[in-house]
Amino acid sequence: MKPAQTPFIIYHLSFIICCAALLAACSQSPQVCINEICGKDNNTGDWIELYNAGPQAVSLNGWYLLKTDEYGIDQTLFEFTDETIPPGGYLVVSQLAGSLERKISHKKEVGIELVGPNDRTLDSFYRDDCVGESPHPIGGSYARIPDGSGAWQIAAASTPGTGNQ
Repeated sequence: MKPAQTPFIIYHLSFIICCAALLAACSQSPQVCINEICGKDNNTGDWIELYNAGPQAVSLNGWYLLKTDEYGIDQTLFEFTDETIPPGGYLVVSQLAGSLERKISHKKEVGIELVGPNDRTLDSFYRDDCVGESPHPIGGSYARIPDGSGAWQIAAASTPGTGNQ
């Protein structure tokens, strides 16, 4: 090997090591996502369900839910303080429980974002992009099927706090 090639090899080896470390860090980030959204339910009011698809419990301290209405106005729906989601678990933030600060329309265009530390959007749902312009029925919801990874669908019956079907 020529002496001039040594810095080139060391540079590329360093680059590969840095990329591997970055990939390992990214794969360990929390796998919490927006899993189901209900804009109108006669029994429970409006609510948003989060799901932890990861293998460890996740503290949501410092996270928040953000709503974008049909006029493009952002509003904070809920700020998490000491909530934790166990692995494979669900957390429902509900209007009737006094958690949601604003309503979620099931008829109008709406966007919901799950925002983590450093104001980083971790997951989002935009009705018109995800399911089209059709509203979900009263008692139904917008749901990911299967939980946490599936495509958004309009569900005839909502399943707050349990698996989507």
